[in-house]
Amino acid sequence: MKIQYRAVDVQNAETGPDPAEKWFDFVSTVAGAIAAVMLILVFLFRVVTVDGESMVPNLQDGDRLILTDVTTRYKHGEIVVISRNYDDPLVKRVVAVSGDTIDFQDGKVLLNGEVLDEPYIDQETYDVSSGPPDFPLTVPKGYVFVMGDNRGNSLDSRSYEVGLIDVHQILGKVVVHLSNAEE
Repeated sequence: MKIQYRAVDVQNAETGPDPAEKWFDFVSTVAGAIAAVMLILVFLFRVVTVDGESMVPNLQDGDRLILTDVTTRYKHGEIVVISRNYDDPLVKRVVAVSGDTIDFQDGKVLLNGEVLDEPYIDQETYDVSSGPPDFPLTVPKGYVFVMGDNRGNSLDSRSYEVGLIDVHQILGKVVVHLSNAEE
């Protein structure tokens, strides 16, 4: 085995990147990270504030919600935020999806003929509209039926003012709930 040695000129060797290069690398890395976070927040997530009491006791007025809008397929029980043309957005819970039949009986919600288990509410539910929609109601393709958790104080799909929600009116579903409660 033969060992080779190389002479190194220590006096003329590079001392590393100059401080300006280090500073530029740091600034460009931070700027890139900020741009990436902004793009994610703009295109994948939204932050909204709950306005009103239609989702009490689960969401309070002033709570902040982080939404994602990467889907148009919604499931029973998901909380969504709905865009309304000239009004404030609505925060509601999806109760029925395309193909489901919804009805009300003895203060309970019937979904496809079965009493819906709703552990998130603490009061009975009734059809509050005096006009359309008429129940039982089958939800057409591309729509959802939504209600607030505070059933006695909620403008929702039971009312002709809101009705069935086209899934394209949904700004997104809630993925994070940030409580505004002071503890």
